[in-house]
Amino acid sequence: MKKILFLSVIAGSLLVSCNNNKPKPGEVVLKDDDGGTTTVNMNALQQAADNSEKKTAELAKLKPYTTDEIKAFFPEELMGMKRTEYAANAMMGFASGSAEYKKDDSTRLKLELFDCAGEAGSAFYGLQYLAVMQTEKDSEDEYMKTTDFNGGRAIETVYKKQNRNSFVYFGGDRLMVTLTGENIPLSEVKSVASKLALK
Repeated sequence: MKKILFLSVIAGSLLVSCNNNKPKPGEVVLKDDDGGTTTVNMNALQQAADNSEKKTAELAKLKPYTTDEIKAFFPEELMGMKRTEYAANAMMGFASGSAEYKKDDSTRLKLELFDCAGEAGSAFYGLQYLAVMQTEKDSEDEYMKTTDFNGGRAIETVYKKQNRNSFVYFGGDRLMVTLTGENIPLSEVKSVASKLALK
């Protein structure tokens, strides 16, 4: 019931905001303040809600990782760059961590992990999956689109004027992963994602 109500609210707000573009069946296209567009696939959103509900229930039964367990997922080196910074936290019922790999002052890669296990982590997963994984955006400053990755869905974002790219996906059956590269092509960021050991 909560899921249906949530989807109805989203659908209503999107339909009120849509512009005169003719979207494909099941899609809502919104005009952004910066002149770009955001497309939401409502059919995919419904399917995502169904899948998310099942996955959220599974994740809620798992024990959250400790900070030491999270730290073990961050390699000492990525793309030939040494790990220069690291942080891990376990608060509000779920664990997260981040690490930065730096080549020079303008070329770096940041890896962030959020453990989606337990009550708090599974709630985080549900919100992220529904809010982001079925949305596409294109403007002068950035584009964002969803794509298939490792049997699931991922979202890639390119910040055109900043030479910065990010890639977000669900890995290791319980980790929300974000890789952000500065002066690193998106193809290389995705290549790193495909090689990360998260189990």
